[in-house]
Formats: sequence, C-alpha cells, structure tokens
Amino acid sequence: MVAPAPQLSSKAQMKQKIVNSMDLLRVASGANSIQGFGRMAIGAIVLSLIFSLATLLAILYGYFYERIPDLARIVYPLIAAVILYLFYFSFRQIREGYLMFEESKGQEDTALETFALNMLEEM
Repeated sequence: MVAPAPQLSSKAQMKQKIVNSMDLLRVASGANSIQGFGRMAIGAIVLSLIFSLATLLAILYGYFYERIPDLARIVYPLIAAVILYLFYFSFRQIREGYLMFEESKGQEDTALETFALNMLEEM
C-alpha cells in the first residue's frame, strides 16, 4: 500500500507559493531597476576616471616627451588605446543600465499584480 502524502498546513502552503514565486517578487521589488541604476553609476564613475586620466596625461605629455622621447612615443599610444577601451566599456555599461532601468518600470507593476493574483487564486 502507498502511504498518503502528508498534508501541508495553510502556512506551509503559503510559504511554498512564495518560494515558487521568488522570481516574480524579485522583479516586483525593483531588482532590475536597482541593477540598471548600478550599471549606470559604474559607467559614470569609469567615465569620470577616464576624463581625469586623459587630462593628466595631456598635461604631462610635454614633460615626458622632453625627458624620455622614445618612451613617450611608445607608451602614450598604448595609454590612448586603454582610454579608448575604457570609453567603450563605460558607454556600454551606461547603455545597458539605462535599458534595464527603462524595461523594469512596466515589469514591476505586472509582476506584483501577477504575484497577488497567484496568491489569491488558491486561497
């Protein structure tokens, strides 16, 4: 004979429903918008560091070119390549963060409504 499955209390059933709906709750709580804002902030910080580094290097170029001209001819193009890559990285972070932030606006309300309907459905 097969033993009957143990009956869960209403509190345990509610906990199980919440655990099953964690993805909906994560979206409803604004996790995507917070992540998007964080990416935009990281991109902006990197962008400000790039501007500071580029300004410093532009000011010091004459000094290094007078003292060590061969090294300045080799190192400055490499540094310029790093700066260009960091520009690309920061703009990509800002763009992705902005897209995540904009997409999350409609998703939060929809996810919260779906979660509430799922919880009320089986009560």
